[in-house]
Amino acid sequence: VPQAAIKVVPAGVDTSRFCPRGPVADRAGRPRVLMFASLAERQLIATVLAALARVPDAELVIAGGPARSQLPNVPGYRDAIKLAQRLRLEHRLTLLGQLSQDDAPALMRSADVLVSLAADEPFAMTPVHAMACGIPVIATAAGAQRDAVIHGTTGLIGAPTDPELMAGRLRQLLAAPMQREGYGIAA
Repeated sequence: VPQAAIKVVPAGVDTSRFCPRGPVADRAGRPRVLMFASLAERQLIATVLAALARVPDAELVIAGGPARSQLPNVPGYRDAIKLAQRLRLEHRLTLLGQLSQDDAPALMRSADVLVSLAADEPFAMTPVHAMACGIPVIATAAGAQRDAVIHGTTGLIGAPTDPELMAGRLRQLLAAPMQREGYGIAA
């Protein structure tokens, strides 16, 4: 098939729900890093926790996995809690468990930055939804995220599997509210 004959139609976003205006989830007075991840993604969660240890005062909120009441039975949950305790971050980590589609926009609007490291997200909908809410994204340079996040315009993209690199990117965005706002507007 000739290249000119191929059209890619990206998945759409319901901008009546995923937009900068609307309800915002409650939050503490500290910078919020948000991540949507399965608790089975232990290495990705460990990378973000190790980075968070280098970012003073920020909190990490992770949504995903089974219902909150079932989290203690999940090995990935126990691993995340143990690592957070070893890094002295247990007071800065919140594991929400499964989140309804209706609750996602308010949670996204409450974040300062969304971290999306899943290499196998075929449509990059989590970062696209966050950007529709005006939230900058730090994403891995894999799959559809490579196309969805515009590096230096709507967020930062690269290979943030290194905790030191991730911490630097988080510090950069969290310390620059005007840059975050610019990325959010561009998104």
